[in-house]
Amino acid sequence: MLAEVSRRLSLLAAEGPEQLGDSSPLGVHLLRGGMPRDNDWARSPTRPLIAVSTVDQVGSRLLFRGYGLSEQMAAVHAGLLANDMLFLLDEVHLARPFRDLLCQLERRYRAFANAGLADRWQVVQMSATADSAVSEPFGLDVDDGSHPRLRLRLEAHKPTVLQTVKVSGSEEKRKRALAAAIAQEAEAQVAPGRAIGIVVNRVQAAQFIFEALKKPVEASNGTVRLVTGRMRPLDRQEARAPSPG
Repeated sequence: MLAEVSRRLSLLAAEGPEQLGDSSPLGVHLLRGGMPRDNDWARSPTRPLIAVSTVDQVGSRLLFRGYGLSEQMAAVHAGLLANDMLFLLDEVHLARPFRDLLCQLERRYRAFANAGLADRWQVVQMSATADSAVSEPFGLDVDDGSHPRLRLRLEAHKPTVLQTVKVSGSEEKRKRALAAAIAQEAEAQVAPGRAIGIVVNRVQAAQFIFEALKKPVEASNGTVRLVTGRMRPLDRQEARAPSPG
């Protein structure tokens, strides 16, 4: 199956792997601020591509204002992102202005195109709290609910405990106190063969928790990994590498 998918994807690209310098039939790229720019995704208009991006990076390019781009390349990036695209807007209730921008582009400007290109432009809004702007909402049906693997996830027990952490002192002291409380809860769950995920919304908080957990977890032959959104690709790859032994 994978070989057939690879073959069909390869047929879509006018350039061969030797011209693109990459043997993969599907490009996967990350567009976000605070990290080195990767413009390799814009080398070919025909190569199938999956791009994971922030709203700002895509929105600025659609408006011919791509960050760090020359006037000539801004037009290239706008053209690539405005044609033959499927936009999957995750947690769209947090990015409604961008959703509105895409809708405006579709209603007001895409009708101007008369070059004979197929109009492959689609916006999918992904949210558990979608508003009335979604004309054709979709969700899970009866077959999805009866699927053996999906049913395990749908029916999985997810107990939740709300714990209040009292903090005082300077901003750093308060953050460290919260990190220590989180680390203590996580350490109590450590067991052989178990993976525990801790998700916080600040890089510094993640660093404090990592520092608090590193010694006690490693003392019990466990491994602690720190992954943040602003890590360099090389550091992220190293953090995700399997533990030696």
